[in-house]
Amino acid sequence: MLVPSYEEMKARHPGWIWPRGDTHIVIGVPQSLDAFKTFVEPGGSFSPGVRSFGVSLWVYDRASGKLYAPEVMAGKALKWRFRRGYIPVLHCEWQAGPVRVETTLSAEGDAGTSEIVDTFIARVSNSSGVHADVTVYLVIRSMGPAGGPVSALKLAPSGTEVLVNGAPLVFSERKPDGWGCVSYSLSGKDVSEYLLEGKLPAEQSISDKSSWGSGALAYELSLPPGQEEKLGWVFPVHLNHPLLKWVKAPSHPLNPEDREKRCEEFWEKALGSVQLDVPDSRFREAFYSQLVHMWTATVGDDVRISSVHYPIPWLRDGVYILNALDKGGFSEFAAKACERIAVKDAFGGFGAEADGPGQGAWVISEHFRLTRDLGWLDAMYPHLKRRAELIMRMRRSDRPLKMFSECCVPDALLNPAVDLLCLPAEDGLIQGRMDWHFPVFWVNCWSLCGLERTAEAAEMLGHSVDSQRYRREAAELRDALLRAVPKQFGSNERDFACVLWPTKALSGEHPRIRAAFQQWWNETRFRGGIYRAETLWTYFEVAQAHNFLFLGEREKAWATVESFLTNHAAPGLYAYHEGEGDENSSGLWSRVRGWHPVPKVVPHGWTSAELFLLLRDCLIYEEHDHLIVGAGVPMAWMENGAEFGVSGLPTYFGRAGWTAQVSFGTVRLQIEAERPPEGGYVILLPLPQRVEELTVGSATVPPVREHGGLLVPATGRRTNVVITFGDREKIVRL
Repeated sequence: MLVPSYEEMKARHPGWIWPRGDTHIVIGVPQSLDAFKTFVEPGGSFSPGVRSFGVSLWVYDRASGKLYAPEVMAGKALKWRFRRGYIPVLHCEWQAGPVRVETTLSAEGDAGTSEIVDTFIARVSNSSGVHADVTVYLVIRSMGPAGGPVSALKLAPSGTEVLVNGAPLVFSERKPDGWGCVSYSLSGKDVSEYLLEGKLPAEQSISDKSSWGSGALAYELSLPPGQEEKLGWVFPVHLNHPLLKWVKAPSHPLNPEDREKRCEEFWEKALGSVQLDVPDSRFREAFYSQLVHMWTATVGDDVRISSVHYPIPWLRDGVYILNALDKGGFSEFAAKACERIAVKDAFGGFGAEADGPGQGAWVISEHFRLTRDLGWLDAMYPHLKRRAELIMRMRRSDRPLKMFSECCVPDALLNPAVDLLCLPAEDGLIQGRMDWHFPVFWVNCWSLCGLERTAEAAEMLGHSVDSQRYRREAAELRDALLRAVPKQFGSNERDFACVLWPTKALSGEHPRIRAAFQQWWNETRFRGGIYRAETLWTYFEVAQAHNFLFLGEREKAWATVESFLTNHAAPGLYAYHEGEGDENSSGLWSRVRGWHPVPKVVPHGWTSAELFLLLRDCLIYEEHDHLIVGAGVPMAWMENGAEFGVSGLPTYFGRAGWTAQVSFGTVRLQIEAERPPEGGYVILLPLPQRVEELTVGSATVPPVREHGGLLVPATGRRTNVVITFGDREKIVRL
């Protein structure tokens, strides 16, 4: 029998209740395969594993004869959030006539043994003033957020398990009051047609040659006003795979709350090394949520841009994600991931690109700066040196250079330029390929960064000849870039996303660079006095804000932060998108029943990484032998009586953090670093220019300005600072 596609079925049966397909989120066990990730849509409908089946919770109000299904509700009627704003126990709430529905969904297990279980709990409460009689349906269908073929359905003799394609994949905490299923190949129907009328199909088991079978468990609830009932289920992910013979089915009692608690505890431990306490809860939630999105998407010891969309390693996006996880406390994982990318100088979905060698050197050297592990750096040095030599070769080449990388998206594999690394050099600058064109500043800023980081590593390891050679090369490349600034800087939007952050290739004090940033802000991002968010490449938008932060433009950087804290591709979950449609498609979504046609790529790991790194640097970042404190803290946080700060952040000086206490005319700071920075701390909180008195430890010292802020020496692992101002009534804007 010819199996109809998702698109064909949707066209044939517009009256069925179909998955929303407007946005989704991914939960799962970090480092598991993409196949084990769980995609969830607004309202809580989900697929327990990719290409499994769809699970939905619907409610039929017997008094009104109406079926309530999140798939057909307005998005504003569906509230979803992570527990405490960032722990990936996903809460969804919606109203079904007289009752309020709240569901929680979590995933826990062991990626190493492929034993992963989703736990789904529903709490249905009567929020009306009258008695409510409703039927709760747990709906199982082929289509879902990431569904797959359903060729057989049956309720097990126990009455608490549903066999999907012959395997027990749905476990109910209590026996349902009813069950029914329908074969599309025999009836031409979907279970939604029956449930819209408040009844179940008569069949108790089906075999469906079309693989579009569907069914539902029914739970009859009679609720007085104010009463609540709880229902729970667990879903072993891909228990039915014939090769995963060792994976065991869950046993009763299922204890769904205990499973949910294990998930919560796992994530509390994973995220707990960094403590953040700030006045804006959105900042805190976004900070941790980016780590959740990125860590969830990992596969083995590799980062991923987005589950299923990008099932391959991609160096450019990946180095940002890897650096963010490293700075978020995932050091052990970061070391292994760096080792995996070290062996290839340039690779990704578009083939080997010219920014790759510099980016690889950056992320490897960043891990060393965070750990100071000379033994690890020594093992990585041959890979750094090889990258530096490749950069030098590209800068001197008088002919096109090619490098083939088999790790590509399918469409790129058929592109005749997929192996083109660079064109002949011009004016001392690499004419390197990136994103199918030749952005001069992007490629050369990254290459300059790679040379400088390799020179630093060589010096640390005692390779003085190498160090001097790469520093000379970096100086020549910087001179060539500076010559190009007057005519070329700002001609590509990527220029504003790389020159200061993350490469620090050129200085923001250069008048042409600063003027170009201002012009770009006035004509593009803030045209007409209105903030205009990027509609496609959201990672560039955040990177541009990061560059404004390094320019000392706090308000411009914060305008972007505010936009991202307020607007999410998955509302309330701080997930962000890339592109329009199935950007740079792997083609895998066409093999899944749901999320097709693809409206966008979400969540996107590069954007998550850029946002996390920007939020981190708003609080604390490194500049030579200084730690910069509070460069991106907004004026709104500096209220009288406010107390806020961060602790445990990985930095070049070990774990570091600070706490600020604000009172009329005074700010008290306690700054900590495992390895006190030799250059001290630069305080860039929004403070008045006039300082009446500065106390560091027990000593009063004269105020000194550096890097646009107040320079204070480090007095040890903990430095206490009291800043007193002439205006004792309030902190005023600089």
